[in-house]
Order: sequence, then structure tokens, then C-alpha cells
Amino acid sequence: MNNPTPIILRTERFELRTMNRSDSPEAFMRWASDPEMMAPMNLPPRSLTSAQVTDYWGGFDNTSRYFFGIFERTTQQQVGFWVVELNDLHKTSTWHLAVDRSKWGEDVAVETGIMLLDWMFSKIGIEKAISTTLTTNEKVIHRMRMGGWQLEGVLRQEVRSLTGEGRLDQMRFSLLRDEWPAARARLIAAWEKSRP
Repeated sequence: MNNPTPIILRTERFELRTMNRSDSPEAFMRWASDPEMMAPMNLPPRSLTSAQVTDYWGGFDNTSRYFFGIFERTTQQQVGFWVVELNDLHKTSTWHLAVDRSKWGEDVAVETGIMLLDWMFSKIGIEKAISTTLTTNEKVIHRMRMGGWQLEGVLRQEVRSLTGEGRLDQMRFSLLRDEWPAARARLIAAWEKSRP
């Protein structure tokens, strides 16, 4: 697939930019090989080549599938990414996030997630956002609840543990477009209160 026109969104500290074949794959390669980065997603660490990463990015068309790199605005260092996949028929979207370990605890997900949800709900017209996480991922679960995401249910033994611990439960959360304005206001208030 040819490189689609990049989409760029900016927050106070970060720039979200859709990745394509011309971007450097080094950060993604490092994260994919990091067991601590992969464990919360129940994925095995993998040694990927540059070609494998850029081929993967080539599958994102910025219409139904988006891969947003998260970059610090001051340094342009990539510190994470969002993957959002749309079902245009049902106006739903599935969300995935990874943040560099050096930035854990710095509210990268909160700041960039607000911007991305604003854009997806208002500009793209999605009506429901969906995300799943392991029941053991307490930090993510806390952030989801803080952000106004509602628990739809627990998917029992949904995935195999890649560490040999049998099967694992997942929690499925969702956020509706109509719920977002109030959830957004509560999230920003809680975030500002917690900031130093």
C-alpha cells in the first residue's frame, strides 16, 4: 500500500502522528523485543526486522486502521503508540496502547487519549470505543475507570497465557460518544488535581 497522507494531532506535550513506511522503526523494534513492554499485552517478545515493521505499518490506511506514533514535541522522540481499528458499519472502534517504560507514570495515555477520543468522536464520527485488558493489569483498569470507560463484562479464559499459566481472563470496557463530554470533564478534573 502507498503511504497515506499523515494525520497529525497535538497536545501540550505530545504529537500524535500516523506512521508509514518512511518512518524509523527502531523504537517499535525495541519495544517488541522488551519482555516488560510485551507482558501487559500478553505478547511474546520478538526480534523484528525493519522490513517487518514497515510492512506492518503499510497495512494501516488512515481510514479504517490507524497507527499513531506518540512523539514528545520538544525532542521528537517516539515514546509510544496508539492503534485504533474501526468498524464503519457499526461506528465502533477498538483501541490498543503501548508507552515506553521510561514514560510510565507520566500520564502519556491520559493526555494523548483525550485528544484522540475528541478527534475520533467529533471528526471521524465513531459512536463507541472498545478496549480490553487482562484482569491482572490493575494500572490500566484504574486508568480506564478514571477515564469514564464502562466495564461491559469479563471474558472468562479469553486468551492463553504466553508464560504457561493456563488461560487468562480479560475485561472489556467501552465508552459511548454520548458519555464522552461528561467523562472528559471528570477525567480532566481528576488529572489536573493529581498533577504536581
